[in-house]
Amino acid sequence: MFQYFIPIVLLILSNIFFITLWLINRKEIKKIQLSQKSEKSYAIDLKVNTNNNNNELEIAHVIQELILSSSSSSEHSHFVSTISNDFHDKIIEASDFFDTVNKEIQALQYGIEQNTVDMTQTSAAIEEITASIGSISTESQKRYKDLSSIVFLMNQGKNEMEITKKIINQTTAGIGALLDFIKMIDEIASRTSILSMNAAIQAAHAGEAGKGFAVVAHEVRRLAETTSQNASGISQKLKSLIESITLAEQSSEKTVQILSTTGEKLKATADSFLIIDEGTKELFIGSQDIMKSTISLNETGRKILNNSESIVKSSDSVLAKLDLIKNRSIELKKQEEKNHTMISDLNFNVLSLAQLQSSRLSTNSNDDNAALFSLQLFTWITKLRALIDKKIRLDRKSVHENDMIKVWLDKNSKNIAADSKQFKQILNSHTEIQSIITNIIESTNSSEEKIRKELFDKLIDLSKVEVNMIKNVLIDSKKNTDVLSWSDSLSVGNKTIDDQHKRLVQLVNSLNKAVVTGTARNILGEILLELVQYTVKHFTDEEKIFMSTQYPHKTKHLEEHKKLTQTASDLVKSFSEGNVLIGSDTIDFLKNWLVNHIMGTDKGYSDFIH
Repeated sequence: MFQYFIPIVLLILSNIFFITLWLINRKEIKKIQLSQKSEKSYAIDLKVNTNNNNNELEIAHVIQELILSSSSSSEHSHFVSTISNDFHDKIIEASDFFDTVNKEIQALQYGIEQNTVDMTQTSAAIEEITASIGSISTESQKRYKDLSSIVFLMNQGKNEMEITKKIINQTTAGIGALLDFIKMIDEIASRTSILSMNAAIQAAHAGEAGKGFAVVAHEVRRLAETTSQNASGISQKLKSLIESITLAEQSSEKTVQILSTTGEKLKATADSFLIIDEGTKELFIGSQDIMKSTISLNETGRKILNNSESIVKSSDSVLAKLDLIKNRSIELKKQEEKNHTMISDLNFNVLSLAQLQSSRLSTNSNDDNAALFSLQLFTWITKLRALIDKKIRLDRKSVHENDMIKVWLDKNSKNIAADSKQFKQILNSHTEIQSIITNIIESTNSSEEKIRKELFDKLIDLSKVEVNMIKNVLIDSKKNTDVLSWSDSLSVGNKTIDDQHKRLVQLVNSLNKAVVTGTARNILGEILLELVQYTVKHFTDEEKIFMSTQYPHKTKHLEEHKKLTQTASDLVKSFSEGNVLIGSDTIDFLKNWLVNHIMGTDKGYSDFIH
């Protein structure tokens, strides 16, 4: 961007510089030629005021604009140089930083590759874990079913043992009853034995008659003894059986307790397998989700790996382009340094030109020359710009020792414009300008660059205002800048046409005043455009009037209007494009055209419109 801007500025300033030199030698910018075919010159009662200082003011105005452009270009060049240096430093910094980033990207790519491998291995491991969890869940379900069956069987065994215990209790109770019955038999046998003994005794007492009864008593006693012995044996066996049954009952009760405890533990174990099954189901579902996420993450990792490879390639490409930009930046920096040097040299040459013209004016002009004052102010500006660019050295004394404006102000403080408000404003403004110049000279440290720039910009603004105020005061002292004055000798005998001619005279005088006072270019353009537009309107109204008469030179008059309109349009176009400057030569052309046209061409139809 800057490499195109600076050469264009240099080209423009160079053109202005050489045009100004040509202006000084020729005392004109450009003459606008108008072919006058055998037009008769008329002696007229017309007031024409010529100002010998007009050309000097034009030259001073051009040099002033050149100085401002040169100073502005130098300032912009310094600004561009600062930005260019900062831009170059940022590019170098960005290049180094991006080189580091590129290395980090390559390291990141390696890490992504390793991560992709790890993710693949992790995915396989999680898949195996998921399968194992599924297998554990299946086995847990089987063991839970097996243990549940065992618990069920043990509960059945417990119930059967309870039944057996009841039967044993019943059997024990029956044996107890049988023992009681045997006891009763034993008692009967005992009593029978006693009875048999009594019977034997009685049989013995009976003698022979009682022998048969004695035999029966003997058999009864033997039966009783046998019964008693059998009852005793049965009783012993029944007691032994009761003891065995009691032991069986106790063993059965212990078995019931063992079965109950075992059943409870087996149930707890089965419940644990159920919890394990439920937990493994949840783990299986979770591991499946993890496996899906791992697969997705693995796919994402592969995409990232592919993207990282693209990033590395792009990074290498960007790094190569950044290296190219860095090299171009180095070239641009060198070119900018050359351009800055060229602009500084041009500013110094403008200073020489301003000093040369100032010297010429101070030798050939009077003490109240506005052009000289303008050049002095803007010569100071150029010197300060050269000081800032480190082309020259200045001290306060060298700047203020030949202050012609101060001399003029002191000389006229009690005569012309002494009571003028604007004159007092010039005094205050010039004091402030001198103070700013001193501050700029004394603020030479690099740390004060911002302050110096603000002061320099303020100095330019104040100088423009002061130059305009000085011109206005000098013009007021001379009272008149008109180059034309209306008189009855210019009348064509028609009020409408005469009023329009008067308006054209006013516009030419307004344009001359704007030139003499150094009015801004845009204002000059507005006045010039109004003059041309009003001329076209005047020609149209004039043609309507004489076309309805017997005026014999209508065609020639119309042709002259057409040529003059085209010439005026070309002048406006050239001025708007910056190809010409409005100066005394332009004013002379407009003045002569208006006088010759009124006194020559327009007077021709005067007798036909009454």
